[in-house]
Amino acid sequence: ALEHVDLGQSHARIEHLDTRIGVRERRRRDADEFLATVQDRITHGFASPLDGLNAELDLNQAEADLVADRTAREQSRETFNDLLDRPVTAPLVLAVEIIDQARVATIPVHDVDGDVQATLLGHESLGIAAKQAELLGLSLRIQRDQLLPQVTAAVTAERAALGQRPGQGSDTIDNSLSLTLTYAMPLDGWRAERAQYDQLTFQIQDQARQVISLRNDLEQSLRNAGRRIEQNRRLLGLAEQRLAIERTRLEATLRRYETGAVDNLEVTRAKQSLDNAEIALLDARVTMVTADAEYRAILPLTPIPVRVDAPEAGP
Repeated sequence: ALEHVDLGQSHARIEHLDTRIGVRERRRRDADEFLATVQDRITHGFASPLDGLNAELDLNQAEADLVADRTAREQSRETFNDLLDRPVTAPLVLAVEIIDQARVATIPVHDVDGDVQATLLGHESLGIAAKQAELLGLSLRIQRDQLLPQVTAAVTAERAALGQRPGQGSDTIDNSLSLTLTYAMPLDGWRAERAQYDQLTFQIQDQARQVISLRNDLEQSLRNAGRRIEQNRRLLGLAEQRLAIERTRLEATLRRYETGAVDNLEVTRAKQSLDNAEIALLDARVTMVTADAEYRAILPLTPIPVRVDAPEAGP
């Protein structure tokens, strides 16, 4: 499951960067066109040289952001290919877009309490721990049998005819029955065997504590992931609202710029705010998809009842 999460996160990062690169390319084209417009206004005396410097700085920043995202995309592509055991330089085109489909309405609402019960009932790690405890229990019973003394019993029956002396009648019959018990034990009182028995008892107790700790960790991880999903659901909704507001703000700023009410610096700031809002929305979508994938990775693949028995009392 962790490998699938890593693969999904890498996929989401590449898709995220692809979208960011699209935003950066559009921003660079827009900054280039805006610089040409400002220079034309300067030529005709409708703008100051300072406006031209601001437009050049805006274009410079747009190109720097684009270069940075393209470099990060190449690095992410190599990481993704490595996870798929492909050549790191192999070309990569994503066939499924996960991030673009992430909306507040499309992210499912998980039944955390029900998922916790299902996880504690049949998570794979708990099943493995239960099997390990079962094997330790079998070894303990075998070791306990070795601590029992060796007792053997032998029964002997004899029947003998005893002759009489001459002139004293017929022979007599003598029947005898004997029982022999043998009790064998080592002189050290099974010192080594008792030490092994005590060690197995400790291992079973430790295994039981590990199962309790594992159950607590699974429940805590699942509940934390559920809280992150709900938090990111809210943040995603706010990011969508912010993007809509920034678009309206840019349109209003452009209209004011055309009337001469504001300079091109305000336009640049409004465009940067819009770009930041788009990037923030992408980040929120990536975080939302990642949180949902982490939540699903904790869930058991196949619910299997799990039980860990306590160790038996010692001899």
